[in-house]
Amino acid sequence: MGAAALAGVMVPCGYAHGDFAPWNTRVREDRLAVFDWESGERESPLGWDAFHFSVASSLKKRWRAKFDLAATPGARGLFLLYLLASLAKTLDEQADFEGIEYRRGALADELGTC
Repeated sequence: MGAAALAGVMVPCGYAHGDFAPWNTRVREDRLAVFDWESGERESPLGWDAFHFSVASSLKKRWRAKFDLAATPGARGLFLLYLLASLAKTLDEQADFEGIEYRRGALADELGTC
């Protein structure tokens, strides 16, 4: 798998929330409000917020949106990079064991399907 998953793929980057999760959102007057931007970044791969929302939701609510990673060139590679970056950040922050173990397991599962 490795670098081959992203070979020749242009990865669009832009603003990202960094901790886009259900508990950082509210709906008011049919509009989505997003807060808690301390993890925001200016140059993040687009799509990582969607991956984070799915992973964070599965930890708290026990459901996870599944992505068709084969549908878009480079999507599987980006998801693997997201999981690796998320695991490293979670370890660095010395977050809860459940979050670390979930990310480790998700990364192992994805690598096993390559």
